[in-house]
Amino acid sequence: MVDYTLNVAVGISASIAAIRSATPALHNWTLPLCLAVLAATTLLNLRGTREASVMWAIPSYLYIATLACVLISGIVQTQARGGYTPFARAESCAGGHHLTGAARIRRRMHGDDRHRGREFVS
Repeated sequence: MVDYTLNVAVGISASIAAIRSATPALHNWTLPLCLAVLAATTLLNLRGTREASVMWAIPSYLYIATLACVLISGIVQTQARGGYTPFARAESCAGGHHLTGAARIRRRMHGDDRHRGREFVS
């Protein structure tokens, strides 16, 4: 039960934080929004399994449809530009050797800040 409560609390706070970051005017309304979403979630779950599953299916299917639209739009735009063309070029050392991703990260960790403003994700 504690696990479910924690899961709901983290999910609600993360979703409200995402909405709040998109709409800074809602910054002062964080707690009331969290409590409203918690109340709505509680009321939906108290209606019964069948009704709750229908109510939760609507936003789930909407999310899947929106994600599919974004993917299809990206594919169409990529094909309209003539297909995928790699734009990242390999950086080279003084000796002309190309650096791998791990070598770039290692140089960054040891104080080489030529790559200021970029993040390296492994």
